[in-house]
Amino acid sequence: MQEIKNLSNVCENIKQAIEKAEIDAKRKIDNYIVNIPTSNLFFESSRINHIREKHEVEINENELYYILRDIETQALRHNYKKIKNNTGYDKNDLKLIISSISNLKSD
Repeated sequence: MQEIKNLSNVCENIKQAIEKAEIDAKRKIDNYIVNIPTSNLFFESSRINHIREKHEVEINENELYYILRDIETQALRHNYKKIKNNTGYDKNDLKLIISSISNLKSD
């Protein structure tokens, strides 16, 4: 049933891995997420068209950053809702799923 037989050993391994990561990074880790083991994969995509208010003005770095951040936020929210509706996972499970997104592409 894919259960963990020696939970205390797994917890110790995670603790050691975090300690090693802190040493390697030369900083204390304040917050971390351990993803739930699952074979479920969620392939979701969003098509978001952003219409600039001042399209006649050349785009600058600040506006580009704003656009990308806004589109990324919209895509994450949209797919978060789709996964929630399809699975019924609670909010904490959805945070774990969303945190393990491996790829975002903008075109």
